[in-house]
Amino acid sequence: VGSKNPCKVEACRTAIVEAFPSATLTIHGYNVPSGVKDQPYGDEETKTGAGNRATAAAKAFAEENGGVPPDFAIGLEGGVGPEAHQGLSCFAYMCVLAGSERHSSLPAAVNPSFARSAAFTLPPAVTDLMRTEGLELGDAGDKVFSRVNSKHHDGTVGILTGGLIDRSTYYRHALTLAIVPFLSTNEWLYFPETNSEGELNAPAVESETAEKKQRTEPTGN
Repeated sequence: VGSKNPCKVEACRTAIVEAFPSATLTIHGYNVPSGVKDQPYGDEETKTGAGNRATAAAKAFAEENGGVPPDFAIGLEGGVGPEAHQGLSCFAYMCVLAGSERHSSLPAAVNPSFARSAAFTLPPAVTDLMRTEGLELGDAGDKVFSRVNSKHHDGTVGILTGGLIDRSTYYRHALTLAIVPFLSTNEWLYFPETNSEGELNAPAVESETAEKKQRTEPTGN
């Protein structure tokens, strides 16, 4: 994981466990640079930051493990973007980079895989501090709500939702979406194999289901 922030690490842990329940999980967090501003602005910059963190985390892991890549390297980057009437919205990008041999033939369009979180409007009291004092979202939120280092806990989203959605949960759903190309149930979609006539083969699970259905359906005389 391209961060040691406990909220981000926990989001990754939960998302991976849910997606791969039978896997043995070991997480390594790395304080790596995002390559973008401390407070990314706009979709492109935020997405770039997530991708840079995933790539840097993969490199850091490989350097510690004799060149062996991680199964997955993950980058998470929170950003803000413009809204009507001088407002700002908050969102985040997730990047999941598969390094295992199993996924080495995935097309570049899905590896690395990106997903964007839901967005929500920030209150003017927070956005004013970000603009006038150049504060990051977390620092502006701490100042408004008299908190300390909330970005390592429930975050601004946790404060504004009254604890209904904390920062880790906010990231987790987007992470699950970024994992989609790597789920075994989706492999036939991302590793298409064609038959001798150049047609896409149906997934085995569908074929097996159809055969079972045919065996169990009553036949009329």
